[in-house]
Amino acid sequence: MPKSRGRVRPQVRIATFSLLWYNAVMKKKKIIQRILPSYAFLPVLSALLFNCLVYWGCRRLTAGRVHVCLQTAADALVPFLPPLIVIYFLAYLQWGIGYVLIGRESREFCYRWVLADIIAKAVCAVCFLAVPTTLVRPDITGTDVFSRLTAVLYWLDQADNLFPSIHCLESWICLRSSFRLKKAFAPREVPRWYRIYSVVFTLLVMASTVCLRQHVLVDIPAGILAAEIGMVISGRVMNEIKARQGADAGQVEVAGRDKEAKRGSGGKHKDRNTETES
Repeated sequence: MPKSRGRVRPQVRIATFSLLWYNAVMKKKKIIQRILPSYAFLPVLSALLFNCLVYWGCRRLTAGRVHVCLQTAADALVPFLPPLIVIYFLAYLQWGIGYVLIGRESREFCYRWVLADIIAKAVCAVCFLAVPTTLVRPDITGTDVFSRLTAVLYWLDQADNLFPSIHCLESWICLRSSFRLKKAFAPREVPRWYRIYSVVFTLLVMASTVCLRQHVLVDIPAGILAAEIGMVISGRVMNEIKARQGADAGQVEVAGRDKEAKRGSGGKHKDRNTETES
């Protein structure tokens, strides 16, 4: 008896450990799905991967080409403000929150806006490849934390892929989508402060791109235009898909009614035949 108990104990421990591990994984999965539904993972991940493909791929493809500088006299009037590096970096947090809320709204809403983002990035890719751009950055002489962070940004990010501005594009999509959200904060309504924050922060992001000499002024409206093109095309694509699905559903419903009608008429004919025979 003691030997059999000794043999069972490792199996019990393994089973117990497996059960505890499974419960822990399922709890974490439920927590993650509360933040971002499972149907939104693949679309959001696809948008992120496509962004990397466009940005790094276009940089590789245009590495040996002549880059155009679109700086104008108006850009010389824009002050150089290293403290805005904080806004520039916090833009990534804005995008993360924005796309989580887009994913939480609904499946169709998520697909529509992610498709808009991908189409807008495709527009950017065409521009990056057709007209490679660059700009002249200032020498960082300050020793304060903001100047050092700006120097790190210059070291990490080359002065290319500027027209249109992806920073402005992403923040604009987060801004525009914030005014279409209805259920993302469920069970509460979308708070007014979030939309005000989206407007103010998006404007600050746009200002940071030129005040840090990451972009020139023309890159801002170009980024907005690319986002709007993506939204228009994705809206038409999604509406067309919905229309086709509705038409298919209608055809199925009509076919079902026709079958029921044929069955009913066949039953009536049988009843008549039995009556005549009798």
